Amino acid sequence: MATTCGRIAKVSDMESSVAAAKDDATLWETEEQALRYLLEDGKLNLCLRNMISFKAHQRAYLISGDLPSAEMLAQADNFEKGLGVVLRNAWSHVEALQTTGK
Repeated sequence: MATTCGRIAKVSDMESSVAAAKDDATLWETEEQALRYLLEDGKLNLCLRNMISFKAHQRAYLISGDLPSAEMLAQADNFEKGLGVVLRNAWSHVEALQTTGK
């Protein structure tokens, strides 16, 4: 899942850089296909819930005092960065903010 989030983040970043010329455009007026797909299929809220769950598990893991392996830390970092980039790019559009649940 971490690898997939990283790939989606890279695509989203490339599409967002192309769409930067249209600052006042909606998501449907830009070429940001990856973000549009996430928003249309209701997956943006799923991404947010995954991030919240990840951070809760990460805190619990750190409180327990267990030391994760280097590979686990790297994958967790990739997951968090990838999903964070996707959420950041999506939330730069007002319609994505309006559809994100509590």
